[in-house]
Amino acid sequence: MYKLQKYLTIILGVVFITSGLAKLISVDFFEQFLYSFKILNLNSAIILARLIIGTEIIIGLLYFQRINIQLLSYITLVLLFIFTGFIILIEITNYNDNCFCFGTLIQLSNKISIIKNAILSIIIIFVLKMDLKKSIKFKSKKIIISILLGLGLSFGIYFPISLFGKTNDATYCKPCFKNFIASNQLSNKKIVVCFFSNKCKYCQLAAKKISVISEKAKNQNDILYVFWDSNHNPKIFYKETKTIPFRSQEMDVLNFIKLTNGEMPLIILYNKGVIENTFRYSDINEKEIMNFLKVEISPTIE
Repeated sequence: MYKLQKYLTIILGVVFITSGLAKLISVDFFEQFLYSFKILNLNSAIILARLIIGTEIIIGLLYFQRINIQLLSYITLVLLFIFTGFIILIEITNYNDNCFCFGTLIQLSNKISIIKNAILSIIIIFVLKMDLKKSIKFKSKKIIISILLGLGLSFGIYFPISLFGKTNDATYCKPCFKNFIASNQLSNKKIVVCFFSNKCKYCQLAAKKISVISEKAKNQNDILYVFWDSNHNPKIFYKETKTIPFRSQEMDVLNFIKLTNGEMPLIILYNKGVIENTFRYSDINEKEIMNFLKVEISPTIE
């Protein structure tokens, strides 16, 4: 019985550590998944994503070491119940077809994820009913090390520099952008101009964030997507990213690369001749873009 319990706790440890590391590898997608519900602001989504990842790694490490299995199992059951309820909610609302339980490494449908959580819950309940005498009760040093390791990995790898503001302004060809504005008769416009490549992963993620920000700001008119000239239809881009089909146009590849310095995405807040701010993917600032997009309502004359 002891050996069976040991094997089961190892299985639980492997599953939770794998789940945490898989999310960490594709943390940008997991952050965006949480942000897409429009409940959290962008910084909160970034922090929550890493806390969930860290928690899963910590749970896995504690199961591996068999530390206080009873308390650990009760906590894990509560978390599984919360996660499963959340997955059921997004399944019945058809909100998303992937809950990112294993990030983008192993893409499970919501139904499979619910079954997976049910199986894990059964294993945990089975472990709880076994003899726990040989379970290591409480080792403060090992628990602290596990917590530090879990949180250290979740925040240390792919460190979220955007939480601490911009480090550098995005570099781009300013004369090229000026020519772009003039040739497209945008000089007197207040507009967010996003330079995207159709197949760029970070461009796609940036488009998802811009879509959420525009919905929060209730402004979908003052955004322009500029794609480099290709055979890829922008409609496919919107379909693949499941984002709002903003106004878009194409640009010659060489001019596009010259303007962006070959770095994508490039997001520019342009206000009637003044460039108020520029962003790359890593430093997108939700608050600044939302404030820029907010429509000023003129007072009514009675």
